[in-house]
Amino acid sequence: MRLKLAFVIICITLINSKVHGSGGDCTYEFSDENGYRCTLNIRDSHYDSAFTEIGGTHLEGKTDDDVVGVEVYRSVKSPDLPAFVCNKFKNLTFFGLYILDLTELPEDSFVNCKNILDIKLGTSPFFGQDIEKLPKNLLAGNPKLEVFEAKLHELKTLPEKFFANNPELRKISLIENKIRTLPADIFKPLVNLKELYLSENSLRKLNPEWFETLVNLEILYFYKNKIADIPKNTFATLTNLKDLWLSTNKLTVIHSDSFGVHPNLESVNVVENDLAAIDEKFIDNIGITNFLFDDMNCAEDRYISRNGYKTELKKVLKRCFDNYVPRDEHVTAATVNERTDADESTTTAASPAGLAEGQKVIKEFFTFFSTLANQLNEAAKAEAKGEAEAEVDADDDDEDEDEN
Repeated sequence: MRLKLAFVIICITLINSKVHGSGGDCTYEFSDENGYRCTLNIRDSHYDSAFTEIGGTHLEGKTDDDVVGVEVYRSVKSPDLPAFVCNKFKNLTFFGLYILDLTELPEDSFVNCKNILDIKLGTSPFFGQDIEKLPKNLLAGNPKLEVFEAKLHELKTLPEKFFANNPELRKISLIENKIRTLPADIFKPLVNLKELYLSENSLRKLNPEWFETLVNLEILYFYKNKIADIPKNTFATLTNLKDLWLSTNKLTVIHSDSFGVHPNLESVNVVENDLAAIDEKFIDNIGITNFLFDDMNCAEDRYISRNGYKTELKKVLKRCFDNYVPRDEHVTAATVNERTDADESTTTAASPAGLAEGQKVIKEFFTFFSTLANQLNEAAKAEAKGEAEAEVDADDDDEDEDEN
């Protein structure tokens, strides 16, 4: 009987969720830093029915119009939830959806969040569904947007003109996705952008057109991609760039013509690449105070004094990467090694006098050690003979004592 009753209750719950939709409850809190916010706890988050209700008790004196932020930490299966939240809280400036269990977001998800400044989207890599693409007009109704973050794990690209109506963007983070390429004009309207994070993706090439209008960009992260080369003038327009991370890629050469002149560039990280050569002019053209690299031959040189940093850095790079050749020779790690071997061969063949001198030094070296070895051998023999004679004398003394 109890099993039947439990079955009936489950069926009624399922029917109600499908007919009446699902909802959630706000836990409201206020702080001087974040303002009046709602943490939305979704009821029946495992159902994908329409989202139709938000409950919860406001703090004294507060209403829906006072809510400036909503965060959802539970799994979101209802595609209607973002639009419902935007319709209820008209003055939202922050919206965080951290576990989207959807394959796509509706295009009108944020259209009524007219004052939104910060949108954060996420999925879980451990359970649920993944979003591989975003609709072209997802942000079309958010002209005040300043921050956009999308950590969706399976996102492969963005539509053309995706940020066309977001000229106030200051920060974009697209880390932990599978982005292989982006439209050439994707960042064109974003002259106010200061931070761009494209780390932990599958980028193999950088397109100089991405950066043409980003004159105010200060931070640019590309670590953990598959970038093997940086084309000419890729970063040339980024005159305010301060921090550049290119670690954990497949770079073999750093060309100065990739960068142009960057007096404000302070930190460059190229750790965990396959670097074989670095153009010294690259250091001349940047205002660097922190250059991170790794090379087994220069392990002791990674930490350089801040006094005369650029001068010392150039000396270190010359010791570690002294095989730089211009881009037009299409240098790679393999061709650098081939060039080095060829240079050594040519130098030896063209300098017979140097070769003879070297052979003479080697002969003298072996002669010296041969003589030293003979001397040590003779000394060892003499010492052994002395010890033997001393033992004989000691035995004679013992015999004399016995006779007495």
